[in-house]
Amino acid sequence: MDSHPQMQDDLEILQGKVAVITGGARGVGAATAKRFAQNGAHVITADALADSIKGRYMDCDIAKEDNMESTIQLAL
Repeated sequence: MDSHPQMQDDLEILQGKVAVITGGARGVGAATAKRFAQNGAHVITADALADSIKGRYMDCDIAKEDNMESTIQLAL
């Protein structure tokens, strides 16, 4: 995947951005969070299982609006 030049160019837009990745403790969410961080984004993982990962995270149930509001406030 890294060898595709257009993808590399597209990932440069992540430099210095803040990303909140829901479901980031495992699977596709974890891979996305890792990829964003590798490409310069400041990543906050929002997940009910977030304590199982390293880095900045928020224990978050995305079905609860107040949980999401707290996560976004952390990102800001």
